[in-house]
Amino acid sequence: MAFTTARRALDLPAPIDAWSRLVCQEDGPLVLAVLESRGSIGPWAAVDAATGRVAVGSDLAPVSDGVLDPAGAGLLLTQRGLARVAADDPPRVLGLRGAGVGRGKDDHEQLLDTIAPDVAVVGRWSRAGAKLVRVSTGEVIRRLSAQGPFLAMPAAAGRSRLWAFGSGTVVALDASSWRTLERSAAPRGLAACWTPYGAVALLGEADPAYREGAAHALLRDLAPPALRSRLRSPFGGLRLALLDERLDELASADAPWLSTALPDPDGRGVAWLRADGEGRAVLATSLGLTVIDPATLEPLGQHRTDWLPTSWSGASRAVHRSGPRELTVVEWSAGSPAAGVGRPATTMG
Repeated sequence: MAFTTARRALDLPAPIDAWSRLVCQEDGPLVLAVLESRGSIGPWAAVDAATGRVAVGSDLAPVSDGVLDPAGAGLLLTQRGLARVAADDPPRVLGLRGAGVGRGKDDHEQLLDTIAPDVAVVGRWSRAGAKLVRVSTGEVIRRLSAQGPFLAMPAAAGRSRLWAFGSGTVVALDASSWRTLERSAAPRGLAACWTPYGAVALLGEADPAYREGAAHALLRDLAPPALRSRLRSPFGGLRLALLDERLDELASADAPWLSTALPDPDGRGVAWLRADGEGRAVLATSLGLTVIDPATLEPLGQHRTDWLPTSWSGASRAVHRSGPRELTVVEWSAGSPAAGVGRPATTMG
């Protein structure tokens, strides 16, 4: 696996907010980045990752997650609610809906995933409670008793199915009223994505009671890989699995290398899985990127970063903050995995 990087020094009026998530454009080069501000809202930028061209907007709060379509219309989950934006020149905030999303008792909401062309689910890392929202307006359609993260599942016409990793359930929804029709048990986990072979998932739960001493941490950092994998770890209960559309396991791997890829002892809010342009699974954490072969569940390559990278959906590239006014684009390439057991051609709600 070969990784290449391209640094983009940006002409920005303020540093990039290190604690705000970058949002990548679907089928496009744009990256949305919130800039540092002394207030609750401040400047933000739409950056062309291919050229480094910058357009600066105003009045946006720090972002936890979001989507940006090919036309430049986006919905961002911010600390003040759901913000509809347009990545014009200058980029604009078109509207803000609090509606219990992203503030007050819901200030820990950090996840926004589309499950239909105009519907997204908003939730929290490993905390109960979620909402279905209208992407075009930010309107909250319905509250959902489920615990994220989430993955949209194949479903029959007129239905939508959602795998809630945190609560270990699959929720079947009516695709017109978005009412819950039924629930079924499912594996618990931290992240998953669809590949040509099926769903690659990081299953299990980290040890929430784990507390690592300084000596153990030093030994783990300095030990060779063969010894490191035998040390006690908060991620000892995690494993990689390949599942079909019924969430039956097709393959499983203990993946001892996860202890070097997952940085946070409580294991929440640190792992993102997406499929790249060649159908491989890509694990993103604040330590960097790991490209995984979905057929064998073995790592094909790792690239270290100082900040959490955000992957473009369906592309073999990602972007991360690499300086106060700098972004780095990472691309990778290798042979494409052959087609295998894939996600069936079914209608999503």
